[in-house]
Amino acid sequence: MDNKLITFLEYEMNHLNELLALAEKQQEALLKFDINALENVTLKQNEISKNLKLIEDQRLNYIMVKFGLTKKQAASTTMTSLEKMIDFESSEKMKFFKKTINNLLTKLNQFNSLNRVLAHRALNNVTFILSNFSNGSSFVCNVKV
Repeated sequence: MDNKLITFLEYEMNHLNELLALAEKQQEALLKFDINALENVTLKQNEISKNLKLIEDQRLNYIMVKFGLTKKQAASTTMTSLEKMIDFESSEKMKFFKKTINNLLTKLNQFNSLNRVLAHRALNNVTFILSNFSNGSSFVCNVKV
């Protein structure tokens, strides 16, 4: 196997690392209610996600051509099944990528779940504050709102 598949996996792994770092920044922004930082992180996440999708599409096209698979078969091909299709040396590299990418995806999923909870909490807090101000019977600093 040539190094093209390994290169695609390296790119994907690097992009996942970047998404993980951004998820950490997103969490900090959510904890601090820093809207500007949250907006910047979200823009970067969208850009990286688009790039990751392009790399994934290129990897699938390469797998289709290299192994003579249909698009559906290439999309459903797992890292484990790819290990069986390639030589031993490359198979060892695939095991490394499989383990590393699985770990990154697990961490990213954990951050995303917690960030979703934090975003929901922030939304509830804003809703509560707005409802108190718009209620009409609330007092702020002894002044009726």
